[in-house]
Amino acid sequence: MANDWVLVATLPESEPRIMAIGREPRPLSPLKQLRGATREPIVEAITTAYTSKEPYHKVSRGSQVIAEPFLTPQDIVTGVQAWAGKPEDALPDRLPAGAWVWDIDAGTCLCSPQIHEVYKMPPERALTEITRAQSMFGVTLTADEQGKALQAALSGEVGLELNRRWKIERYDGRLRQMHFSARLTMDRDGRKWLHGITQDVTEGDSVEPDPLTLEAAGWEAARAAEAGAFSAHVDLRTKTVVRWFGTMLPGAQCEMTGHEERDPAIHPEDIATANALAHRARTHRVEGSIRVRDIHGGWMRLDLVGVPIVLDPGKAPITALVKLRIARD
Repeated sequence: MANDWVLVATLPESEPRIMAIGREPRPLSPLKQLRGATREPIVEAITTAYTSKEPYHKVSRGSQVIAEPFLTPQDIVTGVQAWAGKPEDALPDRLPAGAWVWDIDAGTCLCSPQIHEVYKMPPERALTEITRAQSMFGVTLTADEQGKALQAALSGEVGLELNRRWKIERYDGRLRQMHFSARLTMDRDGRKWLHGITQDVTEGDSVEPDPLTLEAAGWEAARAAEAGAFSAHVDLRTKTVVRWFGTMLPGAQCEMTGHEERDPAIHPEDIATANALAHRARTHRVEGSIRVRDIHGGWMRLDLVGVPIVLDPGKAPITALVKLRIARD
């Protein structure tokens, strides 16, 4: 333990639990499972950093201990990284990590500055509030468990806990192994939040991509065959993009700007149409046309075709694959 940092998830409405030691994952284990003479000082450091929301560093006879909290923009500590060793020991490298929270109802993500660094987000995109599609940038869902996890999160299952490792492509094009833990809560106003902590555990510069599933390969082939069409994975409840399959729709405002009148939106006169299409797309193929915000602050009309996506075979679809084309007026 003296050679590795311990990452502890301190998710709301739950006890602090070990998420990883170094690059080795843990199944959200209680702190009592730490072993050795450094257990007590590490637990004390984690507790102090969590409650104070400040870094902790203590040097005593023959030992030193360090703990650093990770805070979301809501000032909630979702993780603490701690290390203990001798005063003369060189600190091991810290693995990049950061805190975040999904606003389930708004379909957005609030990011800490550390998360911007984890994903190597360019300065012009490193905003505190981003779209959920931006937060899912580089995520390729290649396994059933990933689809089930996303289904549960989008459904807003209060008390849901996730502790996963996914391969994610950063903004600089590097494919990395990311370890994240998260818990979904509901506040006193009835709003739902998915609080999380993410750590980059990659050894070396990058990892090898997973092979495409047959279904994913089919989507790739279909996209390539349809010139002028852009495919999005859409949350039918909020009518927001979860992630783009390939290139984002050019000309449309797809990312948060920090200015409400320029952020992604559906034209007010088309909201009823969008609601009706989203409701039917849970069970049927749909076709339609709506106006969305463009990058200049105006509106652009899109023709769309949507089909339900089954993320969890045991539950009804709540998302759809939507193919978009810029309408010819």
